[in-house]
Amino acid sequence: VVVIQEIVLKRLTLITKAKEVLLKGVDPVKPTSWVKNFMLGKISEKLNSNDLAWLDHYSQALKDLEEYNQTVTKKINTSSPVEYSMECMELVFRISYSIYKRSTEYPELSKEVPKKKMLAHLKPIVELMCPQTTPTEFEKSSISKLVLMVLEECFSKWPENYKIRNALCKIIHDSSSTNTEEYVKAKSLMLQDSSNSSGMFLFTRKHLFLGIWRIPVDTVDRPGGFFRHMRKSLSLIIASLTHCKDISNLIKLFENMVKTAEQLNNFVGDVTPFLQTSLTQFDTLLRTRVSEYCGLPSKHTTEHSIKLLKLCIKVKNIHVRSGVETKPVDEAILVILKLFKLTVPQQIAICDPRVVDEPGTLYDTANKLINDFEQVQKVAALLE
Repeated sequence: VVVIQEIVLKRLTLITKAKEVLLKGVDPVKPTSWVKNFMLGKISEKLNSNDLAWLDHYSQALKDLEEYNQTVTKKINTSSPVEYSMECMELVFRISYSIYKRSTEYPELSKEVPKKKMLAHLKPIVELMCPQTTPTEFEKSSISKLVLMVLEECFSKWPENYKIRNALCKIIHDSSSTNTEEYVKAKSLMLQDSSNSSGMFLFTRKHLFLGIWRIPVDTVDRPGGFFRHMRKSLSLIIASLTHCKDISNLIKLFENMVKTAEQLNNFVGDVTPFLQTSLTQFDTLLRTRVSEYCGLPSKHTTEHSIKLLKLCIKVKNIHVRSGVETKPVDEAILVILKLFKLTVPQQIAICDPRVVDEPGTLYDTANKLINDFEQVQKVAALLE
């Protein structure tokens, strides 16, 4: 605790000193004056300035660049960007996302006066990025919705920026509540699949973070910051998969984290906490899936039961390899086997009910059932 306090105190001292140096320095000429205001904004934000001074600095920095005829209305070409176009977009992102974070993390800022100031700074950003938004729509929309609109525009113009992607996913995830479609949208920002070619994650044998290879090196301002963003991204994809009840992809994510742990160490550090979170979610999602299965007789078909049973065995294998208690999975397998007997075709050999109830034989029983079913399918295919 003492060490942490010393680190916090040293950080505060360095930030305060940096602010003093900036304020004493000679004011630079435009457009480079944006740098000074940008840095003062970052410092004020790190000092948790409740007077929202950081917003004044960020907004002034953007004005300095706008006066130099810079805009953010066009898509950024990362290989040969227009001068200061990235800086403009970075400021638009910082102003809008910092407003979102403060409005959700600090209750005192939701009061009338601070909120009024935040909206005053957000309004020109919305007008710049989302000109189709009417004054009435602006007044009726929440800060979260307005910032989401801005970041969606930022992302469409600069999809390679990992900070914008991460922030956009975070807002969608936080505001989703029980809206499954929104969780799917958040998941698609992080996970690349057949319908989405720009996700940060892709399940391959070589590397999990395939999408980061599209991130220009110049946009990675600090390795430590990039490291934290990657950890946030991994947490977000686990949460999104969990809310979408996508246990199959959660299993793939777990397996890929294990396979590529050494490479991942360069981007997120130790993956153990993420593996532990995934293991916990496996049990939760399995219980939910089995509960839904039991409550819907229409799902008690051979194909559906076998599919769910395979899923249980995958999770059980992961638990065994990880040295984790398998009781929750064993219980799920037992429930499925008991229900499965009611609808199973005669071609599939069913073991004695007394054997099914013995935990030590559950795994073998389930595997035998799956193998028998697959053999029947093969025979049926040959007879067609």
